[in-house]
Amino acid sequence: MKNFHQMSSLILRGNNITGTITASIGNMTDLEELDLSYNRLYGEIPSSIGGLWKLKTLNLGANRLTKIPESLYDLSNLETLDIILNRMSSSISPRLGNLTNLKTLQFQGSGFTGEIPDSIRSLQRLETLDLSDNNLCGS
Repeated sequence: MKNFHQMSSLILRGNNITGTITASIGNMTDLEELDLSYNRLYGEIPSSIGGLWKLKTLNLGANRLTKIPESLYDLSNLETLDIILNRMSSSISPRLGNLTNLKTLQFQGSGFTGEIPDSIRSLQRLETLDLSDNNLCGS
């Protein structure tokens, strides 16, 4: 990935890519769109993703990912976050409220548990919210 550091969009949707997301993804600092959905990726999303400060769209849906790093919540330009159909089995971080430019948030069927964080109310620009088919509670 180091030869692609000036790329603004990386779309590898539906390619049956197997393995983990490499930490070197964080070197692609000009990325505005990253779509790795509908592959066979597993494990934790690398914390280096938090260095993609220009990112507006992140789609990691329909994989087998298990953890969102706290650094993801530093992506202040993010407008779309799609992590549907994964295997998170953890709670949604209260730092979700830091993503104040978010317009679309899709966590449907990803195994999230626990309380829906109050910080979700901070997402004033949110137009689409899908938290269905998880094990969440709260108001």
